[in-house]
Amino acid sequence: MVYTGQDLGLSGGFGDPFGIYPTFGSTRITTAAAGAAPTLVTVTDDDAALNVESPTNNQLLSSAIDMDGTVIGPAGTSVTILGTSVVVNATTLETGVLAIVQINNVDGVAGNNIAIGYATTIDISPGDQLTIMSWKNSPRSVNYDDLIGAPVCFAAGSLVQCPEGWRAIETLHAGDRVCTRTGPRPIVWRAERHVSGLGPLAPICLAPGSLGANAPLLLSPDHRVLLTGNLAQLLFDTAHIWVRVADLCNDRSIIHQPQRQISYHHLLLEGGHHVLNVQGVAAESLDPLAASDPTVLASIPAHLLAESYVSHPTLSALEARAASAYQGVWKTA
Repeated sequence: MVYTGQDLGLSGGFGDPFGIYPTFGSTRITTAAAGAAPTLVTVTDDDAALNVESPTNNQLLSSAIDMDGTVIGPAGTSVTILGTSVVVNATTLETGVLAIVQINNVDGVAGNNIAIGYATTIDISPGDQLTIMSWKNSPRSVNYDDLIGAPVCFAAGSLVQCPEGWRAIETLHAGDRVCTRTGPRPIVWRAERHVSGLGPLAPICLAPGSLGANAPLLLSPDHRVLLTGNLAQLLFDTAHIWVRVADLCNDRSIIHQPQRQISYHHLLLEGGHHVLNVQGVAAESLDPLAASDPTVLASIPAHLLAESYVSHPTLSALEARAASAYQGVWKTA
């Protein structure tokens, strides 16, 4: 996912490749624009990292992209990194890496449809306050898994409530029906992905009794659970609200649980985004409009992406930390 300079409140544009980012050695404090939204950029590569390479490298656009009305491409266009920075999101207190991504350029000489943007390892929302530390020439390499975000999915072995009873998620297939808050819904697409369970893809474990879990439950970090009840209404003026499970970690009942390998499973349901009962926890089905993982998005048939998806509001990381103080009284069903 790549942001434009305008998204992050930085000057410049696609025709001004070296004015779009701050001066090397400087520090910038900026605000993400009201309409800030990253563009999905899919790259074919022969290794697991986006790094600095020559214009004839193996990091190539999989297809042309549209960034704020400017078409960048075609497929096969070179992609590289110019530099990196430490970025601090003062709104969420997250710290990560911000990389300058350069598309279709030859060592500073502007080419056709040149684009320079930013890829980051942290979440950025419109209005977030950002501190961008000094740019540097190295390291100029970032793992793709760190940039694309963790997939929204369930670990193998998770038990999903179905009309006929509880079923392990890996036994479900397209056409099977699962229970949701609005009644049984058929699965229209499912997939699984085997990845490293270390770093940003490490699963989050909910202990029995946490958020209604009736057994240990492993979710991907970006997976959202639904909080409901009077407390949600009192604190956030809504009866139902999503929260990323990683934002609820408390080092006790909700913890990171790294492991060498993990199998993650995705479920897309008919009619869009739904709330499932997974081992007693109200957890989301896949919402393609919120998914940041190009590996997942590229696998979903186009006609399924065209459906309407409706979702509840999502807590920010700071709001989630406040909510975590009341975990003993939250309802999730």
